Amino acid sequence: MDFEENLKSLLIRNLEGLRQAIIAYRIRGIEGIEAELETSFGSLALKRNMVKNAVENSSAQKGFFSKYIPFLDGINKTVATVRNIDNASGNSISKILGLENG
Repeated sequence: MDFEENLKSLLIRNLEGLRQAIIAYRIRGIEGIEAELETSFGSLALKRNMVKNAVENSSAQKGFFSKYIPFLDGINKTVATVRNIDNASGNSISKILGLENG
């Protein structure tokens, strides 16, 4: 599947940032993953015309985005669930992982 070069770079950068945030979870906490999700969703919104053209001109690229967007959304829902559970438990998850200050 051949993405336009700028879109390809954007997707690689977003996926790598998310991968690094997951690896660094114990250091940066859930905020690092949230920041990368915001970057990913924001960059797609800013480049929506490029994404729209890719989807309209290639069924393979349309298939990719039909999986990529739900993938990001699934991570977003997981992050929200973790945050809610952590808050409901008095931040015990953060304490166990050593992510809470104080």
